[in-house]
Amino acid sequence: MLTVSFMDNPILRLDGRPLDDKVSQKTIALLALLMMRENKTMRRAELIDILWPDSSEDAGKYNLRFNLWQLRKALGERDDKTLVLGSRADCRINPDYEYVCDIEIVERCRLAEASYSTASGTPGADRINSEDSTASSASTRCAGPYSSASGDLEKSGGDELETVLDMFRRDFLSDYYFRGCSELNDMIVMERYRLENQYLRLMRAYVRRTFEEGNYPKSLAAAEKALEMDPYDEDITYIQLSILLNRGNFSEAGKQYQRFRMKLMADIGVEPSEALKELFRDFTLPDPEHPEPVEFLFTSVSVPQYFWLTDLLRAMYEKDDFRLTDYATQAQLEDFAYMQYRLRHDSTVPTKTAVTTTSATTGRMTKTFAPPIERILDELLTVIDAVCGSGVPVNFSLTPGSEISESLYGITQILAARNGDKFHFKRADAAAGTKDGPMR
Repeated sequence: MLTVSFMDNPILRLDGRPLDDKVSQKTIALLALLMMRENKTMRRAELIDILWPDSSEDAGKYNLRFNLWQLRKALGERDDKTLVLGSRADCRINPDYEYVCDIEIVERCRLAEASYSTASGTPGADRINSEDSTASSASTRCAGPYSSASGDLEKSGGDELETVLDMFRRDFLSDYYFRGCSELNDMIVMERYRLENQYLRLMRAYVRRTFEEGNYPKSLAAAEKALEMDPYDEDITYIQLSILLNRGNFSEAGKQYQRFRMKLMADIGVEPSEALKELFRDFTLPDPEHPEPVEFLFTSVSVPQYFWLTDLLRAMYEKDDFRLTDYATQAQLEDFAYMQYRLRHDSTVPTKTAVTTTSATTGRMTKTFAPPIERILDELLTVIDAVCGSGVPVNFSLTPGSEISESLYGITQILAARNGDKFHFKRADAAAGTKDGPMR
């Protein structure tokens, strides 16, 4: 059986044996182009234009014939049983050839889930205790894509979705880049974007399905993943909070609700829906209008003078009940990351000092420039203002023995003036307890 996994490595397996080293990258791209088409067919001239845009007509035709031959040889095909059928005008995937392809399975699963809907709309907390919460009929299952290769999966709806979601191991053709083939590279990027959206849709469906099946641990874990991708999804938040509340985890439910509310207000300017607010009516929770303050304990020294900023950012990243990503943009987070670099050097390091970073996804090394310290300070002010503006008090607490530098003193003065009672600067004194500031 041939397995084609564009989101895994290796991509081609025949009866479990990897074949990627037996074909060229253009052969993989050729197969991907055909699989991406709804009818699995493309004209030869179009394939040549995309795969070999700078070749002459004769060279392009030869390259296409060679890659088709290379694929047949790797698969050990006979003339009467080939994966790719060719005519003088076009190439197409043989509908009678037995194979499994991840992107086909994902698409068919998405179409099956599109027809699935719950009987009572948005799930409510009262459905947690329902004993007859089950998946809908088997006709909505995602097993359909498997039927041409391995038969229907003998699993429940949630487990089938889990199997499909597990296919998203890597980005589509994640290690592939084709020099001189701009159209091909653009098509690959667009397919990655499309599949990323497919993954989010299926993850949402998985959250709903496992919730209805009563598999709350899986539903809760999946809801957290879905909200990482789309933090504004109120339906998934509803399910997440419903499970937490009915488990008696009121504190965590309150924190999650507050984070969601603050995210909506800060980024979109809207409050959660009445349905989401109604969830908390019968539960005793911390007053969302008067949340507990968040406290950052950090150290300050005189040299280097911005050590306090680096240690404060560390405290913010490591705080269990605080998520910096709820308040800072991606650009701000990247700027904050440079503080560790600056700490290893003199605080007067030039603004345009190059920093070499390695991408976690592509593995490529790039050089960027450290941001000016003034910008980082301004971004810190913006973030703390956003936290205080969302209603959460902030306490800056210095460790015993810390020194208060001019830069720290100036920042705390600005924050106190802007945020009033929502901001406090304290020194944790081992002998005398905690003292309010600002202090010099």
